[in-house]
Amino acid sequence: MGSYKTVTEKMTVRDALDNYSDIAELKSELEQWKEGMDGTGLENTEKYQTLSDSIDALEKGDDIETAAGNIELPEELESQEITFTYMRPYGKDPMTRAQRLSYCCASISAAVDAIRDYEPEEPEPIHEEDEPETDEETGMEDSHQEDEEPEPWDVPSEVDDIQSALDELENVEFPGMYR
Repeated sequence: MGSYKTVTEKMTVRDALDNYSDIAELKSELEQWKEGMDGTGLENTEKYQTLSDSIDALEKGDDIETAAGNIELPEELESQEITFTYMRPYGKDPMTRAQRLSYCCASISAAVDAIRDYEPEEPEPIHEEDEPETDEETGMEDSHQEDEEPEPWDVPSEVDDIQSALDELENVEFPGMYR
């Protein structure tokens, strides 16, 4: 077994949300592997069942893709830079399937956390140096300037869908020596 290092990476919230493509690739790899086992008498083995279960769980990547595509975020949040960590092998060794999935989940999870923690910037209050203007007819102060509270941030419901899918993906098992 090789040695691994912890890597810290930065990307925008939108790029992290859209980092689901490797999940579909993993699913495709496992489907091909499973198809290769069909008709060989291996359909009743534990490895075949693990592949089937993993493929079913990786279907959640489609849920992430749908939710990430439908989520509408303020531009300042989409472009906010986030940081996440993941494990990868030292040197030029390729990442295992489990590490590839972990990388996707770590980036998407960091985006979900940033969305949940987001607080819109409050507009700067307007200060008038002079006395308030008055309406000449009524003698009332002109109330065109109101102190409005910024609307509270409503976390989009798609975030819960993404989190639910991430929770399912944590349990994916990759059979074989090169997990």
